[in-house]
Amino acid sequence: MKKYFKTAIIKDITVITFLSSETAMEEIEALKTLLYRLASDPNKNFVINMCMCSFIPSLMLGVLASFNAKVGVLGGRVAFACLTEHSKTVFRLTKLDKIFNVYSTEKEAVESFK
Repeated sequence: MKKYFKTAIIKDITVITFLSSETAMEEIEALKTLLYRLASDPNKNFVINMCMCSFIPSLMLGVLASFNAKVGVLGGRVAFACLTEHSKTVFRLTKLDKIFNVYSTEKEAVESFK
């Protein structure tokens, strides 16, 4: 089974990093499963590193928005890091850059939780 994401804990923040630029339904389902499992994790703050994500279908945006909302209700926060130019354009056009906390680097995103 192909691994699409890796997770790590940095300063009590769960960092989820995309490992593939593919956006097939299998990857979206894997992301959805991972995020819903992590949403109930004691670490309620997350960084999603999207450096490898070259294309974002609308279904993936829905999964990310739902995760952001669920984490917010539980008192946590989600930050996005390392968006590709395409991802930045998608976030800007859909106005998700106004809803999501977006940072240029993973380090900036992690430090934003201080």
